[in-house]
Amino acid sequence: KQWYQRRVAITAGVRWDNDNNWPSLQDTYNIALDDVTCSEGNSTFSSCRYSTDNNCGHSEDVFLSCGRYKNKDTGYFTLVDSNGDTTELEGLLIANNFVGPDQVGTVCDDDFTDVTADIICKEMGYNYSVRWDNDNNWPSLQDTYNIALDDVTCSEGNSTFSSCRYSTDNNCGHSEDVFLSCGRSENKGIKYTQYYI
Repeated sequence: KQWYQRRVAITAGVRWDNDNNWPSLQDTYNIALDDVTCSEGNSTFSSCRYSTDNNCGHSEDVFLSCGRYKNKDTGYFTLVDSNGDTTELEGLLIANNFVGPDQVGTVCDDDFTDVTADIICKEMGYNYSVRWDNDNNWPSLQDTYNIALDDVTCSEGNSTFSSCRYSTDNNCGHSEDVFLSCGRSENKGIKYTQYYI
């Protein structure tokens, strides 16, 4: 598929598609790039190949959804306790900055697996996940958050969360919020107190 003339649409998420969604807008632009090719070894766009000649129509314009950069202070995820304070090892899983800058929310359990739990724990600086569950344990707290992520899917081959898939649209209620327990290598085998149950 051909890549793209302009940053037409960027939202939180990780996907791309081609379409003529906004014809009255798209028709005001020339098609600037065609045959855009980047390989796994390319770290910046300057290393990619492209052509400024094209044989395309605007039905081939690329619409792109991008994930937020990992926040240098909070990371992709944090755990909070029943008071909403950041906590260690286990608590309500909160996603940071996926929907917008400084926007946080809960994570829905749809498609969530033990593999996903492990990867998210590692993103937060732990070594592995101990367990995860879904519930509306702290309704007065959970209701203060939007649901930020749904359909979070990581596979065995994913080494970091940036390789996982997710949606910022959801069909969930807070009874599906993920509560997560993580562990450190020196504590392997210890089951932490499930204070959120």
